[in-house]
Amino acid sequence: MGQDLAPVHAPGRGLLLTPPGRRYRDRGRTRRTTYKAHPVDDLQAVWHDHRGAVFPAALAGATIGAVELVTLDADIAGCLEAYFGSRGRLDDVRRSVLETQAMVLNDIVPHIPEPGRPYFDRLLHLALGVLRALERGSAGDG
Repeated sequence: MGQDLAPVHAPGRGLLLTPPGRRYRDRGRTRRTTYKAHPVDDLQAVWHDHRGAVFPAALAGATIGAVELVTLDADIAGCLEAYFGSRGRLDDVRRSVLETQAMVLNDIVPHIPEPGRPYFDRLLHLALGVLRALERGSAGDG
């Protein structure tokens, strides 16, 4: 257990979390998840560190494809703030936003220039960790 997971959008099933490097089908093509695992498992500590980090100045105003990095960061950070501020709870709307934006981030991380990549790798690690924790919590609710 304790395996790191990456987001994969499954048509008709929404966002799934799969192990990094696992192959999956997307629009008829075989793809591989790109997320690389972080050794840190304490999400609260990682969140504390991330909140103290400065957004990479070189990426202020940058877009990758149609994705504005500042907006993506704000969307995910807002969901994470709500999660950590409510002791591990997240409403359905924020959970949906987090799932969607984690998928977007997973897709663009390989295209983020190196000076800013560690910042976004950490953000992705946090988003996936929270989604994994929420899935575990949901499994016990039924």
